[in-house]
Amino acid sequence: MFRAAWDNYIKFYTVFLTFSLGAMGWLLTFTEKNKPSPRIYHVIAIVFIVKSLLTVITSASIARYSSRVGIEYAQTEKDVLGSVPTPPTLLNTQAIPVTMAVWAGWANAVAMTAMIVAWVIVGFCGTN
Repeated sequence: MFRAAWDNYIKFYTVFLTFSLGAMGWLLTFTEKNKPSPRIYHVIAIVFIVKSLLTVITSASIARYSSRVGIEYAQTEKDVLGSVPTPPTLLNTQAIPVTMAVWAGWANAVAMTAMIVAWVIVGFCGTN
């Protein structure tokens, strides 16, 4: 489940980020001569701000999920192994890269929060 959840999340995040950057790049290529009305900038920015907010929530959720899976996996290992003596090197090994997954989820949430700020600037501050 962990691998499937991350596979789906990466696809979701990649598509949303690609469309967001593409749309932002498209809006920034206009010159004063052919610039659309500010209303168009506002509508596009609002759509991508909402989309980015959903991505922030999803990224935070995958980080929390990863943390919970790590805890549950460690408990399952203890339950299965019981009182069997475990070599010290095995105690320090994780089958699931929990720390990296949690960091990646929160890092993506921060990155998409920055994308919201960028959309506010592009959509509302640079349209005059």
